[in-house]
Amino acid sequence: GNIIPEATVYAPTASYSHSTFRMAPHANLIAYDACIESGCRNSDIIAAVNQAIIDGVDILNESIGLGGDTFSGEKQLAYLNAVKAGIFYTRSAGNDGPGSGTIGPEPPWTFSAAALRHNRKVINSLVNLSGGTNSPSDIMGEGFTAGYGPAEIVYAAEFTETLKTGATAENARLCAMGNPNDDTFETPWEEGTFNGEIVVCDQGGGYPRLERSANLLESGAGGLVLVDDGSGVVTDGHALPGLHIYEGDGDLLKSWLDPSIIQMATITGYSFDYAPSHGDVMAVFSSRGPGDQEFIKPDGGAPGVSIWAAFADKPGEPDEGEEYGIYSGTSMASPHIAGAAALVKAAHPTWP
Repeated sequence: GNIIPEATVYAPTASYSHSTFRMAPHANLIAYDACIESGCRNSDIIAAVNQAIIDGVDILNESIGLGGDTFSGEKQLAYLNAVKAGIFYTRSAGNDGPGSGTIGPEPPWTFSAAALRHNRKVINSLVNLSGGTNSPSDIMGEGFTAGYGPAEIVYAAEFTETLKTGATAENARLCAMGNPNDDTFETPWEEGTFNGEIVVCDQGGGYPRLERSANLLESGAGGLVLVDDGSGVVTDGHALPGLHIYEGDGDLLKSWLDPSIIQMATITGYSFDYAPSHGDVMAVFSSRGPGDQEFIKPDGGAPGVSIWAAFADKPGEPDEGEEYGIYSGTSMASPHIAGAAALVKAAHPTWP
């Protein structure tokens, strides 16, 4: 929980340094290593909870999925034991929104944290669109990248002549192919398909947002415009200059694009925009209640969109390189709740 005088966030095309601090400065932290590379087993998590009880911790935060019965599941009962020992237990509510009832079997004795936007947005815009008729006005989105252009702008769905064997027109539209869950990126196009263009891709298919820019870079593009599919616009540090735009703006942009002529645009590059109106808005991806037993869940919300957070090394990787990144998810929200709870407990140690 220490104050850090200068923390630098690095992305492939941009970086930014600023002082930062945790929710509860000078709090003592214990990290329980309950997961392995292949996943997180209930037995290991329960062992970690039991160890935390023995260690006498005040707050527990967990950002791991939950199955089982709401009241009698293995992990749910472990959480109950922790709460009986005087521990405040907070968990991320999940990222399966925006539908109702998308939260998992969260028990009533834990605090389930939803993800909210805060007052800072990392703005990136597509400007100076020209060519053809009725060129759209500037389009504001989000993205932690450098600027690019002016350059030709095209729609990925039009590039089906140079698709790899096995790739489909749908893969072209999504700028990705293969298994979206295998942690490998695969471009659907042959090398050299693009020549520095800004390419418009559609979100969807379960493919990671960052895969689109990596695939476009490999295929020769110079920039990315990712059109949201309703799952929520967030800030990413893409492999090349790019931004994430809202679905309505994307529909307007795609209706203007014409493959028979040359059209141009410029990506401005990131800037920070602070406004109270940005905050206290539920993230689209954040899981909603009610819980499966029809009681109110999530219990509350905290910032969980475009959060400047510490970067964890993957198992087996050396402890070097990037230390901070920009992340979104309810896993970013629940630590805010844990930090706030630690401050409350410090101020009121006798409160249950």
